[in-house]
Amino acid sequence: MPAAATEPNLDTEAKKLDYVLTEWIDIPVGDLETHPLKIALTDAGIKGFEDLLILSQEDIENLAAADLAMIHKRLLKCAIAYYHWASRTVKKQIRLASHKKATFNDYRVSSYDPHAKVVPWQIPVADGTDPIADALENWKKSVKPNKADYKEFRDDSFWNRAKENFVDTLESHGLDHLIDETYTIVNKGLYDQQQKWVYNVLTDKMLAPQARSIVKRHKDTKDICAIWKEICEAYDDSMSAELRAQKLSAYMTSVRLHQINWKGSQNGFLLHFQEQARMYNEISETPYTDEQLINFLGTAVSGTDNLAQVLPLNKAAKRAAGNTDKLTFSEYIGLLSQSAQVHDGARASTNPRPRRQVNTHMTTDFEAFMAEHAPYEFEVEYHDIDTPVDILVNQAQQAPT
Repeated sequence: MPAAATEPNLDTEAKKLDYVLTEWIDIPVGDLETHPLKIALTDAGIKGFEDLLILSQEDIENLAAADLAMIHKRLLKCAIAYYHWASRTVKKQIRLASHKKATFNDYRVSSYDPHAKVVPWQIPVADGTDPIADALENWKKSVKPNKADYKEFRDDSFWNRAKENFVDTLESHGLDHLIDETYTIVNKGLYDQQQKWVYNVLTDKMLAPQARSIVKRHKDTKDICAIWKEICEAYDDSMSAELRAQKLSAYMTSVRLHQINWKGSQNGFLLHFQEQARMYNEISETPYTDEQLINFLGTAVSGTDNLAQVLPLNKAAKRAAGNTDKLTFSEYIGLLSQSAQVHDGARASTNPRPRRQVNTHMTTDFEAFMAEHAPYEFEVEYHDIDTPVDILVNQAQQAPT
């Protein structure tokens, strides 16, 4: 039985370069050190595989050595293109030792375009040869980042929710690499422009005092990664959210509608309780389940006759129908709301108090008024409100014309 082939040991960049030259470009191992291509690379200062990757097409064309044939320059460029193509396919750097001459030759014959520009594998290329990269590139072109997509952060208690929203929005805009400490910058100009845009977002949306102060301290560098790391360190261990959650929890588990002298409608109380539950679940690391919230609200309305029977009646009806689906908190709110609306409607007055009008009159001393305004003449209309109307009519009829 033949022994399994072992991969060569490529533990240095120099060995990786020699492997590419001997395995892919097919330079005999014994002739490597005296081969014109190896001499040209050495004269150009290319001593390892990493050095080879930074060569441009123009650099390769300018390689010079005695008897250096054009085919070796072409094969060198093809080797660089193959490395980036293979790495892009698996979305990580390939292990050179696992890629043999046959695989390289298959790429060179079937997929390689000598006129195409070689693009580093980390950058998606929409060239029709990589469906995943094409889809990603087209998607990025369709994304139009909008500041309005980012939520304001004002209250320390809501940090967990604000943090989640900010990261999710960055990812949707394809900008999450800005807060990744391990990210390797490929396009410095584009990276700087993205940092400036996100910094402007932070100045508008980070309105909590400490967060705003951190953002302003980085005005000169606009280093989003450093800003985000500092904000997270400041708020991740904050007690504000925990204290706020404790107060909300204490309220929801102790409030009783029939005891708190609620001035509003029953439906208003239900919406108020629902909002407290929403706020708690947003800021708490251990949000309440629907079943827990139903129990809390059921206890809160247990002393209110028309609302107390809603949950037991619903359970009895489901049991009779053989329905085993669990009631959600929003569904329970809806059932209570129906009963509350009937109650609130009955309380509304069907005979509202009629409007009343009051006419006011200015009174003054007539003699003093006349003395002040003399010698003007005034006409005064006199209205008799004491004499009955029928007598006034007879007097008018008997008056001379």
